[in-house]
Amino acid sequence: PEKALVATKDTTIDMNGKTIANTNDVWDVVPNSWSLLSAQGENVKLTITGNGTFKAKENDCYAVDVQDGATVTIENGTFIGNIHAVYVLKGTAEIKGGFYSVQQKYPDASKADEFVLNCYDANRANGTAKIIVTGGTFVNFNPANCQAEGPNTNFVDKGYSVISEKHGEDTWYTVVKGTGVVPSTQESLNNGIENSTDKDVTVVMPANSTFTLDSGIAHEGDKSRDVTFVGDGTQTVDVVAKSVNAAEGSEMNYQRGSSFTFENLTIQAGSTPYGGIVCDELTYKNCTIKGKLTLYGKATFINCVFDNTMANQYSIWTWGGTDVTFEGCTFNT
Repeated sequence: PEKALVATKDTTIDMNGKTIANTNDVWDVVPNSWSLLSAQGENVKLTITGNGTFKAKENDCYAVDVQDGATVTIENGTFIGNIHAVYVLKGTAEIKGGFYSVQQKYPDASKADEFVLNCYDANRANGTAKIIVTGGTFVNFNPANCQAEGPNTNFVDKGYSVISEKHGEDTWYTVVKGTGVVPSTQESLNNGIENSTDKDVTVVMPANSTFTLDSGIAHEGDKSRDVTFVGDGTQTVDVVAKSVNAAEGSEMNYQRGSSFTFENLTIQAGSTPYGGIVCDELTYKNCTIKGKLTLYGKATFINCVFDNTMANQYSIWTWGGTDVTFEGCTFNT
């Protein structure tokens, strides 16, 4: 664009994987033109989805801004700005996901990446400018402890936490629900779940890793948890190797009172009619499930591939399932 794209009424933008970028300057071409995309107008609601990219010209503008009491909700996508990726003059930015970075840094080197998200100070102080973060990954910017509105600014909503990982010379900060765990060993995985003070636990799996779900680590009473395992497609979670009575062939993994969500992972199931997780609810998203999986309770499978190479065997037994849903799944057997 040659000037900011402005939403002045309720709008949903589905980027469908596309990119919006500028080659000419957008900054102040017209009054209040600060970003590639702007929400302007009292009570205007703008939603951004579709995993697209907003890439501002270097040393020019922000990616997204909010003005006049509007609300922007970002579900996903990549946002590359200058000084700020998202700026709120007046209104609310709800950051639920996405990837955020800046090219042009803040001139003070000690605060170079401290303003990736930022509000107009006076309006944040009087409550008319807000940023609420419940997801997303931020390059060299910790949204729970930054300097955007002074030392120790925290934009992260209650019930969420931040984990960090090194990527070359950069540090990526990711906001997750509940307690965040990045396990380096099986012991650190178990301890992260068992010792969490939150019922919600998000396990971010290291690339190319394999872990087991040990029976009993989230089983009943005070140990009950709602656990989400998140991968990038290169990780495996074995749900039967450390089951109760696995040696006798039952392969039943007891986690009663808990729920488990698996995203972008390979799930290693078993070979017996009983191998599975005994828990309140299971959700699998974009997973490959190998072997035979038996259900106990409620389960949902979204865009999963069932891959069972055992001769004359089912991929899944639903006889223990109380409410089972399949959406967009493939069965190779």
